[in-house]
Amino acid sequence: MKKTLFKILFLLLVFHNAYAATYYISPAGNDLSGNGSISNPWKSLYKATSAVKTTGDIIHVFAGTYTETQQCVLAVGVSIEGEGVTSIIKSTLKSDWTALLLASSPEGTNGNQHISHLKFDGQNLSTFWGIQVAGRSNVSINNCTIIDFLDRGVLFGGRNDNKEEPPEIYATGNSFHDNIVLNCAAYNTHNGIYGRGCLNIGGQKGMLIYNNTIIQNQRPKGFNGWPIKVYNNGYLLGCKIYNNTLTKIPFHGSSGGENGWDFCIELFNESGLEIYGNRIQGSIDFNHQTKGDYSYSIWIHDNIIFQPTLNSSFESGIILEFESEGVIIENNKLNNISGCILFYTRDFSFISDVVISNNTFLNIGKKSINGHKGVGIGLYSEGTNNFAVNNFTVHNNTLAAASNNAPYYGIEIAGAASVTDMKITNNSIQEFSIASFCSNPAFVINKLVIENNKLTG
Repeated sequence: MKKTLFKILFLLLVFHNAYAATYYISPAGNDLSGNGSISNPWKSLYKATSAVKTTGDIIHVFAGTYTETQQCVLAVGVSIEGEGVTSIIKSTLKSDWTALLLASSPEGTNGNQHISHLKFDGQNLSTFWGIQVAGRSNVSINNCTIIDFLDRGVLFGGRNDNKEEPPEIYATGNSFHDNIVLNCAAYNTHNGIYGRGCLNIGGQKGMLIYNNTIIQNQRPKGFNGWPIKVYNNGYLLGCKIYNNTLTKIPFHGSSGGENGWDFCIELFNESGLEIYGNRIQGSIDFNHQTKGDYSYSIWIHDNIIFQPTLNSSFESGIILEFESEGVIIENNKLNNISGCILFYTRDFSFISDVVISNNTFLNIGKKSINGHKGVGIGLYSEGTNNFAVNNFTVHNNTLAAASNNAPYYGIEIAGAASVTDMKITNNSIQEFSIASFCSNPAFVINKLVIENNKLTG
């Protein structure tokens, strides 16, 4: 019975592929007299996306430059393939909130398609968005170059109504890999002073983001968004971000929000998120991390997070805001960072089941002219001093202060209401100017173990 079923499925697949077709566009083509064949191609991507609607069909983009005058709407199941950076798609569209290429459907739609080997050019920030995928699953954007879009480069949303709520049906199986994205994220525009992303994600389950180079340092100080940014308030389940090179311009403000922020990645509402193998210039910021149906909320491991030199402004490494449950941070290398791991709680927030192990934090601090600012690991309240900490382990890490301008504390807890079952073991905490560990107030601690550490300075 199983063999028979397999044969039927195989024959259906062969039958389907036999009727899938490839259509072509060329700068020398004609939208009026062409039929999309290799010998008589169309001239524009708009014409091709308007005409090609059959699942499994492919639009092939010959080398050349295409300047689209209308939004290209991609049908479900239809893929677009180019010939690399020589297949260039531009647009004359300048309307706010409008993407050059739109792939939008009701929640839970199986897109079953890819967009690959193309260059999308925002024409010196004249086109608002590059590619928007909404409500679709199993969509891959890969081996593309995406440059110079005004507001955002690529958007993946589980919803198609733009509401900042979790979708009823999460998008699954989407991926973004082996792409180059340059200068596609805004901060401080006529639409508001907030950050956008080169890549924006929300409402995703199991999305894979890997082998990309994403750089946002090309705009004046105070106008650069983030390489990766939350979309529709996040709601990310079991996603992975790995083996990417992510670069954000160094922070130039005296406080967060002045001349932007130091975020390279900013995400909300994560469960089962894994981030590893990345090279990151800038901070990674998370909000509302809970385990849900996973064994951890965030697992951050084997990354390099750095700045080229110590900054005169405060540069963060890993930031966790609001509640943090089931966080694992291990085997990372952080260098030239002011605050390596920072927990910023709010009223009634909790920090529980956290393991920070086998990390190396070197040259912690700021430039010498800016005082003893910074910390290796800090737990702070941005509310009314009533957050709770439970089952918090710091094990086998190296925390080394910058010379000549060492921060006051290696590990600091400020404003907690209760601290239960905290362990600081087998660490090397070096040359902080006042103390390796500080808690204020200290009477809130119920159980604390400090054991087998090498404490110097």
